[in-house]
Amino acid sequence: GLRGLKEGIVYAWRTVPIRFLLMMLAAVALTAAPYNTLMPAIVHEAFGGNAETLGFLVSAAGMGAVAGTLLLATRKNVRGLTRYIVAAALIAGCALIALSASRIFLLSLALMASIGFGILVTSVSTNMILQTIVDDDKRGRVMSLYTASFLGIVPFGALLAGMLADRIGATRTVLVGGVICVFAALSMARQLPKLRQHMQPMFARLKIPLD
Repeated sequence: GLRGLKEGIVYAWRTVPIRFLLMMLAAVALTAAPYNTLMPAIVHEAFGGNAETLGFLVSAAGMGAVAGTLLLATRKNVRGLTRYIVAAALIAGCALIALSASRIFLLSLALMASIGFGILVTSVSTNMILQTIVDDDKRGRVMSLYTASFLGIVPFGALLAGMLADRIGATRTVLVGGVICVFAALSMARQLPKLRQHMQPMFARLKIPLD
């Protein structure tokens, strides 16, 4: 019950890699994932487009996510995935910033694919690392926190994005989200040495090379 949940939260907070990974995931869920909610408004503001335009752009994001899935499927273990997370969040953030300014449809398609790729690689890589490093008796609780950090945060991000879009417009809202996402990725990049230091004994125990 509540005691088990509290234990899971305390364990996740005190375990440095889990804490950083969940915070990074929540940042992406809050700033990058809500782009989907704003797409109809972006299509209207940037292209004066219709449902067909929207369909192409959303499909491009889906194709990017498929590419991310294929990339991660080729990996034998979680070695080096923290760098993937930083790179993927940076790609998603930069693509959002560029999307806010893009008025070229083909460029926007490529940017949407990059956003879909970045969000998927961030969320799945985080899942893969957590499944590997979490203690067996805490796995269920930590994975519920993982779900809350992503699927639980996305609706709040969508709500905030909608409120902001009413005031400054959808494209500027996407710009703000992209800038915050890039900042979060760069902040995590600075923490990579600390993360490696804490993950080394975990990986050694599992006989997984760190690099």
